[in-house]
Amino acid sequence: MLFCVVKSLKEAMRAKDLADGLEFRFDCFDCIDFEALRETLNTLSIPVIFTLRKTFQEELIEKLILLKPEYLDLEWDRDPAFFKKILSSYPDIKIISSYHNFEETPKDLEAVFRKMHIQGVHTYKIACMAKSTLDALRMLAFVKEHQIIGLCMGEMGQITRILAPVFGSPINYAFYEEALAPGQLSLKELKDIYHYHSLNRETSLYGLIGNPVRESIGHLTHNEEIRKLGLNALYIKMAILPSELEEFFLLIKKIPFCGLSVTMPLKEAVIPFVEEINPIGAVNTLSFQEGKILGLNTDGIGAINALEEKTSISNKKIIIIGAGGAAKAIAYVAKQKGALVTLLNRTPNRIALSLSKMEEIAFTGYDILINCTPEPLPIDPKYILPSAIVMDTKTVPHAKSLLSYATHKIYGIEMFKKQAELQRALWFKKEV
Repeated sequence: MLFCVVKSLKEAMRAKDLADGLEFRFDCFDCIDFEALRETLNTLSIPVIFTLRKTFQEELIEKLILLKPEYLDLEWDRDPAFFKKILSSYPDIKIISSYHNFEETPKDLEAVFRKMHIQGVHTYKIACMAKSTLDALRMLAFVKEHQIIGLCMGEMGQITRILAPVFGSPINYAFYEEALAPGQLSLKELKDIYHYHSLNRETSLYGLIGNPVRESIGHLTHNEEIRKLGLNALYIKMAILPSELEEFFLLIKKIPFCGLSVTMPLKEAVIPFVEEINPIGAVNTLSFQEGKILGLNTDGIGAINALEEKTSISNKKIIIIGAGGAAKAIAYVAKQKGALVTLLNRTPNRIALSLSKMEEIAFTGYDILINCTPEPLPIDPKYILPSAIVMDTKTVPHAKSLLSYATHKIYGIEMFKKQAELQRALWFKKEV
């Protein structure tokens, strides 16, 4: 059930038709008007949670209980005698025993759960601060095993809020007007982007790994297409560092994904964890099939498809700035198509010349210029030829980028859409 967290009675009335239930965060109320609260409750046809932190005196809690909320959220380390009194005196009210850690997600969640045990409570809630996506994945695995309310706060923990119904968490929380906890998502986001009420334990999971992933639009594009295809699937974003990959691939054995997109700086770092790999030597797509992880690449084909809507690339002179995974993939496919490809990089290596060669190359001429670096303007604009087609692989262009100075341009969003279509074709096959 998706509960909207409210901090006033006015907000409760505005949100009541959008959520499965309402959580009254009384610690955020300016004051508690019992008569107005009673009148509001009488108008509601959905369940409510009264959340009461340790600052609330027992007398006030018992006065609120007389209003008969469906749920009462009390912190687990209150006086055991008070818990026992509430449980025996109000058997119709469902008690949530909750634990909060605003500093970290403990490594041993089992130990936290054991010490929270109180005979007779309805369910347990564990809310911790995520310092990494790995913390959030550990929490999801824990929820799946114990079927309690479990979530991680902070930006890194948002996937626990999105995936709550997939892993069996009985209650989840969202906001209507403003977030009342770090990383909390809005009702609108969960419903419109992640199709929250269509998620269940049979939902297939897909996602993006890399760092940073904040600006990626993959969750918007893929989830919209998933909805159009009528699939029970979901796409999420996860910030993962190269140093976290080993633990990540261990954790997702408990959280089965069907496919992943891979972005910087992981396109080459994931290779040791992949059983079968494409010949490019860089991966932007993982497909999980029959216990194997297949490493594929749609960057090159996506970019070339976008280019070929403007021009044929056979025998064209293409200059690629960068020598990372996307640059390698585009170069590989372009050469297969008969293009003459030169890679330039700030640090020259066995596949790329020095970026200082750009002046010489501009003098001799080129047909296509592609920026595969994070830098919006990696070369002096005077080397951008008016006759050339210029492409930037970033989906969100900088105000002052190569494209700003180009006459003929291809935005990264065009490449992104092409490669994303190919990813869905790999993942969903028959449906696509």
